[in-house]
Amino acid sequence: MKRYNLLIVLWMLVLPMAAKCQIPEAAIDQPRVADYGMTGPVREMTEHRSANGGNDIESVTSYSFDRDGSLSSMKKQGFGGEKTTKYPQKHPYFELTDTSTRTTYRFGKNESTGQNYMTQRTVKEADGDVSALYRYSMTGRITQSVHYVYAAGGALAASIQYEYGDDGGVTGRRLTSYTKSGKPERVQGYSVDERLLMEETYSYDRQDNVVKRVQRFYDQGGTKPRETVETRKYEYDGRGNWTKQRYSLNGKELYLYEREIRYY
Repeated sequence: MKRYNLLIVLWMLVLPMAAKCQIPEAAIDQPRVADYGMTGPVREMTEHRSANGGNDIESVTSYSFDRDGSLSSMKKQGFGGEKTTKYPQKHPYFELTDTSTRTTYRFGKNESTGQNYMTQRTVKEADGDVSALYRYSMTGRITQSVHYVYAAGGALAASIQYEYGDDGGVTGRRLTSYTKSGKPERVQGYSVDERLLMEETYSYDRQDNVVKRVQRFYDQGGTKPRETVETRKYEYDGRGNWTKQRYSLNGKELYLYEREIRYY
């Protein structure tokens, strides 16, 4: 009961203060080399996406990374346009942490109203692993929550994701199991009445890149009306990063991705 009362007091103090304070701009969620399936001291990477067996180039995207592996810029050309994005991206937000409950509250700003609002709440285990993540709309309504389960050795084993409607009720659930390296292995999506709606399974190669994804979509009777199979074939450089990827859907090759990677 004491902890419950403490949380009430915290909310009464934190929320009014957060709604009025001036939010500074700070870097948030800056991509890194690993987010693009690469390892090592990558300096630049240029990726060409083409169709029709590589004859029709659709887009060219160039990435530049700092020495610490953080993305510094991205330039995308294709479909009649060109766009350059500099990093780190800065957004108005700040965080408050309650160390007694290992809970961090993140606040952002509604540009339309000028009011601050809580965008995210994160709860961690004693060892620092995230146990639960909650996301909120600009009106304060919870929209999503993700709960994480870890194996005995500390590796991520599974997660349960809930989606919420306007009334705050659960509208769907997604269960994901992970490989030993933390990649999705099996995903199952359920309706609010616990009917299985979709299922995904993933297979990986020795470099831990996905080579096959099978999706199955179920109707109300539990049958499999539709199944899609995605496959990817790779070629790698001497550092273990892929330089060519052939993407096929249901046995038909659709895209060819080619990468030019330069290292520090």
